[in-house]
Amino acid sequence: MLRGMRLKHTGARQIAYRTGPASEAPFQFHPVVRSHGESGRRALFIGGRPNNARPHFEGCRRPRAIDPAVSARTFDPADRTYRHLAARRCDHVDNRSTLHFAVHDYGTATRDMNRVTTEGEVPFEAPYTD
Repeated sequence: MLRGMRLKHTGARQIAYRTGPASEAPFQFHPVVRSHGESGRRALFIGGRPNNARPHFEGCRRPRAIDPAVSARTFDPADRTYRHLAARRCDHVDNRSTLHFAVHDYGTATRDMNRVTTEGEVPFEAPYTD
C-alpha cells in the first residue's frame, strides 16, 4: 500500500516551539518505506505522533490520514522498545530504523540532548523483487 510513496518531512513543529509559528520551514520528501543501507531491511519512515498523523504525501493536495493499522504498528513503543541506558562517552546508536520516544522519567532534572548527524546515505527505498 505504501510502496513508492513519499512523505514530507519538516522541522516546522520544532521551529514553532522555539521561535513561534513559522511561515516557511525547510522540508524534504523521503520514501515512506525506507531500506536500511547495510542490511537491506525495510522500515516505515513516517515520524510524528498518532494525533498528528495527517501527513503530506508527495503529489496529494491535502493532508491524508495514515491508515490506523499502520499508525498502531508504528507508534506503539510497547512491544518494540530499545532504551539506551547508562550512555557512555562516544556511544553510537544506529537510528536509521528507530522511532524516537522520550520517556519523562527524570523528575525535575533537566533533560539535555545533543544531536550529532554524521554523513550517511540519503533515505531510499530499494527495488522490490516480487
